[in-house]
Formats: sequence, structure tokens, C-alpha cells
Amino acid sequence: MFVLFRLSSYSGGFVRHNIKPTCEGIPMIARVQEIIENQVRPILQADGGDIELIDLEDGIVKVRLVGACAHCPSSALTLYEGVEKMLKDLLPEIKGIEQVW
Repeated sequence: MFVLFRLSSYSGGFVRHNIKPTCEGIPMIARVQEIIENQVRPILQADGGDIELIDLEDGIVKVRLVGACAHCPSSALTLYEGVEKMLKDLLPEIKGIEQVW
């Protein structure tokens, strides 16, 4: 296992630490999964929600928000300003994120 990124929760938002991934040779979907499982998921679970990686296609990460996140009024903000921004910062190959139902 490798550490890609440290993400902490502060006042309901994301605080990004300036640690870039160094993992050449690892498939992109594995890098995305590592970030989601170890950095994003614990924060969402702390608020009763969760996130599932569904697919990665042409640089677009497809995820499903579940639990409290599925119907939260702030889920779009969390998804695009939190998760998408973090993934793009860490993995420049990522073009965007898409929520699937």
C-alpha cells in the first residue's frame, strides 16, 4: 500500500495537503480507488455517507454517493468542489467526475 494524499476535515470542508502522488506504473483506476478508499471515504462515512467508485472512462471518474450523501443538499458541492478537485490536483489525467445513480 502507498500513501497518496492526506485529507482532513475542517468545518465540513476539505483541506488539501500539498503531497503529490509518486506511483508511476500503477493503473490509473487503482490510483483513483486508493484515494477514494483511504482519503475520501473516511470523511464521508464520518457524516453517515459513503462513495463507491463505479468506473473510470476516458479520464472521467464515475462514482455513486450513498447513505446520507445520496440525498444531501450539499452532495454536489462535496462531489465537485471536494472530490473532483482533489482527484484533478493529484492526478492531472483526470478530466472530471460524474455521479451515477
